[in-house]
Amino acid sequence: TNPAFQLLIDEGWVSPLDLTLLEEETFQTIFEKKKFQSIPILAQQRLLHAYKWAIRCKAIGREVTEATMARGVIQDFAEEWKEIEEQMDRKEQPFPAFTSGMNPQVYDETVRAWLQATHGKHGVPLIYLIREKTDPGSPPPLAASKCFSIEYESLIEEMIAFMPLSGVSYHRDEAYFATKIKMAAINSTYYATLKPHLNKNNGRDAYFLWTTLLTNKAEWLEIIKSAKDFLRKPWNFHHRNTYKNWLAKFTTAVSTIAQAAAAGHPCTALSQTEIVNAFISCLTLEQRGRPEQLSALNTALSVVRQNSNG
Repeated sequence: TNPAFQLLIDEGWVSPLDLTLLEEETFQTIFEKKKFQSIPILAQQRLLHAYKWAIRCKAIGREVTEATMARGVIQDFAEEWKEIEEQMDRKEQPFPAFTSGMNPQVYDETVRAWLQATHGKHGVPLIYLIREKTDPGSPPPLAASKCFSIEYESLIEEMIAFMPLSGVSYHRDEAYFATKIKMAAINSTYYATLKPHLNKNNGRDAYFLWTTLLTNKAEWLEIIKSAKDFLRKPWNFHHRNTYKNWLAKFTTAVSTIAQAAAAGHPCTALSQTEIVNAFISCLTLEQRGRPEQLSALNTALSVVRQNSNG
């Protein structure tokens, strides 16, 4: 009852029973065992191409009709698919390694090139995983005697545009992408932030989060540097900021470093001991003020030193 093969059935190439095989791997196995050996060789080839074409139509939501299964369309698919299989047969390239200090834009371009060259479940380049449109709708009508529409230049281009970002095949491809990101990022300061997505095999969200972190890296590095510099600057009673204002800025600097670390940027949140040491250092490096002010300050600092939690 599968309409994908009605034309083949009508021509007597194969029985309806043979076409109840829905899994591509199963079909391929039985085909290789010459279950269809009574069919002429050319018909066998067209049957196999017809089956693979129908599978790709189903994958991207294209309706399979008699027009879809026309000889000219299947012939064009055979030519397109041969080129795709040649690409799939090539040895997979290693996923781009990540090192600290890399140019974010250059690294992103190398990752995208890897995704374009690496094929997933249905032969679709994994670049579809990071496609902007999450729900592209149904493919446009086929061009005359072509296995893709006039809006695209090739079958592979159209499949990238319409392969759904859901379902078993998608999650399989996405999980594979997630393992590659994990291997590249595991020794970086970003890994802790990416880990929740990677543990769920959510390669798409992990990728977009990682690119955001890398893109904002330069800006955050400057913010982190300013915060760390502030924690090294002394304060005294001749300072233009009052103690209250200085303490507010000190607290903000500590909080900024903690936020940056939590977001996966290359820094570590200060421990309580480090915060206390920085606090004491800022107030003792260049002490200036009236004797009674300095006496009160040092008395207070001695209490701070005695308290383990500052």
